[in-house]
Amino acid sequence: MSSCHIGPAFPAWLSSQKYLMYLDLSNASISSSIPNWFWNISSNLEYLILSHNQLQGQLPNSNIGESLPNLYFLSFSDNGITGTIPDSIGHLTSLKPKW
Repeated sequence: MSSCHIGPAFPAWLSSQKYLMYLDLSNASISSSIPNWFWNISSNLEYLILSHNQLQGQLPNSNIGESLPNLYFLSFSDNGITGTIPDSIGHLTSLKPKW
């Protein structure tokens, strides 16, 4: 769904997608904060790209590592996210460095 205009908010139907493994919402014209339900969409998620939007607010301090245990790629680049990086990001033990 990269470069599809689905914003300004995250689509509600996404909250019911429990078997996602790959989600690319880059450049999707999303200009809201990330909803709380988003971190529980799929424990199977391995690849998450939210770059090149206008995301606002802070990342949650919930345990993202427990919610997304298989996540190995995560990108929030080029957004308006504020605050510190939550400690829970460090619990994403499957993340791989991008070289």
